[in-house]
Amino acid sequence: MLTITQSRLANVIQAIAQSELLSEKRKSILGELHHFQVEAAFNRLDQSRVGKLASSDLNEFLDDNRIPHSQVEAAYLFKKIDNDRDGRISVGDFSKFIVAKSTRNIVLGRQPYNVEVGMLLPAEVEQALADVFAQELSNYRNINIPRTALINSLDYNALEAFRLLDLFNQGYINIDSLALFMKNQGIILLRDELDAFFQAVDLDQDGKISYSELVEAVHLMEPLPYKPDVPLRSELLNAIENSRSLERIYLSQYPYYFYPYYPYYYPYYYPSLKLESTRERERSLERLHRSRIQQINTESRLRDLENERRRSEERQRSAERLRQIQEESFLRKSQIEEANRIRELDRIQNEELRRSREIIRQAETEARLRQLEIDQQALQIERESRFKALERESRLRQAERELVDSQIRANFERLSSIERLKQLEDLRRLEADKLRTSQELAYRPYVYNTYQPYYNSAIQKYPYSIIDSVNAFNTIRKYSPTKSLVQSTIYESPSKITKKQEFRQK
Repeated sequence: MLTITQSRLANVIQAIAQSELLSEKRKSILGELHHFQVEAAFNRLDQSRVGKLASSDLNEFLDDNRIPHSQVEAAYLFKKIDNDRDGRISVGDFSKFIVAKSTRNIVLGRQPYNVEVGMLLPAEVEQALADVFAQELSNYRNINIPRTALINSLDYNALEAFRLLDLFNQGYINIDSLALFMKNQGIILLRDELDAFFQAVDLDQDGKISYSELVEAVHLMEPLPYKPDVPLRSELLNAIENSRSLERIYLSQYPYYFYPYYPYYYPYYYPSLKLESTRERERSLERLHRSRIQQINTESRLRDLENERRRSEERQRSAERLRQIQEESFLRKSQIEEANRIRELDRIQNEELRRSREIIRQAETEARLRQLEIDQQALQIERESRFKALERESRLRQAERELVDSQIRANFERLSSIERLKQLEDLRRLEADKLRTSQELAYRPYVYNTYQPYYNSAIQKYPYSIIDSVNAFNTIRKYSPTKSLVQSTIYESPSKITKKQEFRQK
């Protein structure tokens, strides 16, 4: 294999690795969304609720999200999701395709939620899911450019490409041999890119790429049936002049299962084959090419007729749709006018209602102000009347207090006068008693014992009219020899009589 073909093979490997990294990034963004759940997303695509997805379901989702695609691209996307190759996509196939490695545990641990028929997912989940599918289609287009250049190389052979990548002759390709081949081609792949390439190509995830897996990856799992383009006549003449097999021109457009170097057919490439069988095959291919050209011309004419019929139908549908749009626009215009009229009436009613509410509010405000004035006047009147009542009550209390004071003074003066009268009466009585006592003492002398030698001298010394009881008592006690004599000589003095009278009064 020439160096340029090896470089093209390296470009294909690099494109696959980079495309897989982009797809993994989109899947990680989808998995990080809180409302993303695998069963809910599967039910969004499975509108018929049969538990399996067909190619029509996938095409319908792409059309709903306005993702441009061709029939071949949609078939490639369907076959890439269909992991078990049974022609239907199950929930398991969809989960293996849509969930990224970094978010698998998080996504599979979420609780499923119900998605009704005809209902979309949440806006961010719907957009992220559409971005994943759009990225896969973009990857197909990006890989298809170097792939087409590779398989159209006249010296390209899948078996030789596998042997180039299997540098250690192990019968499989590992990461070390792939990295060494890319380094020899002047392309350094990072570890993430190598892991991404193996994740995309290694279908059984055993860490090894077999021959069939490499062929399937390089030829992008082209779906059946696939109609190839008609090769140019210049390419056909150049191939004949260079004694190259016409098989390289035609079979490069067919799926890999028809390739002569597929494991069941690669013995045809062994050098032990006879030249006659090769030439016979070339003649058969040339006859097949001519019949195919005739068939393609017929199909082209039929296709042109079909396209003309479709265009006429499309024009009719367009005219009908235009008429419907005009009717809808007229109806919409009338509805808008009616809505504007109703809106204007509502505005007028609202304005009138606002004015009436303003008038009512002003009237209520005035009534409230009047009521406040009345309340203030009533409060002022009540305050004045209360003040007058308090003033009158204070005057009454003052008059009562003065009356009580006058009564107290009168009573006190009366009591004082009575007391003075009593005192005067007492003084009068006292003077009368004194006078009576002095008269009695003056005219009725006491009888004393004759054996008292000093009594007479004491009597003579203190006359009866002016004798004081205390002095007399002391004098008598001084000169009297016995106590009985003293007791016998004690008489009631005027002061003692006065004290007894006061005691009786109290």
